[in-house]
Amino acid sequence: MLKKSIKSVKKLILSFSKYSFRFNQERSFQWTGMSRLGESKFGQIPAKNRYEAKQKIRSQGIIVKTIKAPPIWSRAFRQQDITQWIHHVATLMHTGTSLVQTLHILSACQTHPKLHALLTKIQTDLEAGLSFSETLQHHPKWFDPMVCALIELGERSGTLIPILEKIVSHQTKNQLLKQQLSMIFTYPCLIICIACGVSLHLLLNVIPQFQILFQNFHATLPLATRMLLMLADVVHLYGGMCLLMGLSFIICFLMAYRYSLRLRQACDQVVLKIPGIGHLCHFVYIARSFHALSIANQASLPLIDALQWTAPIAGNLCYQQGFLQIRTALIRGDSLRSAVHHTALFPQLVVHMLGLGEESGTLQSLFMDLAQYYTQRVEFAMQWLNRFIEPTLMLVLGLLIGGLVLAMYLPIIKLGTLV
Repeated sequence: MLKKSIKSVKKLILSFSKYSFRFNQERSFQWTGMSRLGESKFGQIPAKNRYEAKQKIRSQGIIVKTIKAPPIWSRAFRQQDITQWIHHVATLMHTGTSLVQTLHILSACQTHPKLHALLTKIQTDLEAGLSFSETLQHHPKWFDPMVCALIELGERSGTLIPILEKIVSHQTKNQLLKQQLSMIFTYPCLIICIACGVSLHLLLNVIPQFQILFQNFHATLPLATRMLLMLADVVHLYGGMCLLMGLSFIICFLMAYRYSLRLRQACDQVVLKIPGIGHLCHFVYIARSFHALSIANQASLPLIDALQWTAPIAGNLCYQQGFLQIRTALIRGDSLRSAVHHTALFPQLVVHMLGLGEESGTLQSLFMDLAQYYTQRVEFAMQWLNRFIEPTLMLVLGLLIGGLVLAMYLPIIKLGTLV
């Protein structure tokens, strides 16, 4: 137990050290200057600090006039920015521009400091003699192994442009699914937060004023009003402590979720079993995974390798382990149908269709058909959830706020009837 505690403390220290040493990371400095011929120059250059940036600029024979450091806490770029960059690379290469020149143009046009630093590093590695796929492998946070493998295959076969277009298509669909899911869950969370805020305002500010008024009645208050007053007293006395304990629990849970594989797997299993939401998540993971398999199959990537690189793309540890189990079974010599069936994750429709596709040799088109089918199922499921969640939330919100208001005014109503 002591060794485990020491390891967890070390991980916690390392996680905080990432932020404490953030000042030593390379940033993109904007500069203006003048060449030896008197020509005005400007641009961006990656460096760890202002001094290093000046030295790099002076080594190019440029007299530095101004140099501006980016804000340390600037907005981080997103995966959508990387997808857009890959799309621009494919578009420029379609015009006959070389890869090195394409990267130089896109790096020079990039205004986001952090993304500019990343693109400049990729361009520098490429000019140093590395292949495009090798340069991207140095940045696994933004370029997963499947993307790097597809690009390497495109470089070898001379089909880099269509491979890049397929990667853009795949990532765009994945990002669209994520956005649709986030929109579904954002609205209920927002309504719940508003309801909690209104309820706390009533309990902390409004109800104490009514309590002073009720003391002048010298009559027995209704049960609902007495319970509401007790609840207001509890919130007033222990609300701060409960809030602090809740925040502490959330922080501890998030830290444990980050470092504990068992906890992440347990949470992923729970998500798949939630009524309604679980079916939607199944559809999302299946659609995302089979679309990735379709792209890999179209690029002539072996199925064994495609399964290994598709596993993390699913976004769920249960499905990730399921795809790795399928890969192990195929290496062992089992049929695809049998391997998929033993994971107990996929519907029988998928199992039978994959079996038929394996026998007929039409897995490539079958992967795409399954991805499109389950994408449609996701869209239908989200439409149904939207229609179901909105009235349900309105009903719960009305009952909660209406119940509080009714409990406050019951003594006044009762007093009016007595008069």
